Amino acid sequence: MLIAVAFEVSPECCAGDLRMGDVQRNLARLRPQLHLPYWNPDGIKIGLCSAPPVGLPHSILSLSNSCCMAGVLDTLVGRFDRLYRRKAHVHHFSQYVSTGHLVEAREELLRLRDQYNELQASTPPPEAQGLLDKLVSFT
Repeated sequence: MLIAVAFEVSPECCAGDLRMGDVQRNLARLRPQLHLPYWNPDGIKIGLCSAPPVGLPHSILSLSNSCCMAGVLDTLVGRFDRLYRRKAHVHHFSQYVSTGHLVEAREELLRLRDQYNELQASTPPPEAQGLLDKLVSFT
């Protein structure tokens, strides 16, 4: 799953010009706290745009490939449950699909969330661990 996150960098968090070296150094500092899957230890790419949007001092784009969708899907299912319990907006969908399909869709989201959790919790095979250690120390 590829997720694009664009965010604004406030002037307080960087003194003077923002350089790519600063971004890479901070990313290296944060990398141990990130729970990236073993099969993609370098799943983050960051681009610093030299022409920021009008009125903003900087512009950064971060692309991250990870299993973080499990939390998003869990939140989505929780919101669905709250609305479905109150039967909010169900009448709009019941014209086109049965309510059984809504419950099946919820179960599919839960199944997908569980698959993401399995991928996140998986450990590398022993033969791959040495290669991964070399790759992480190289970056």
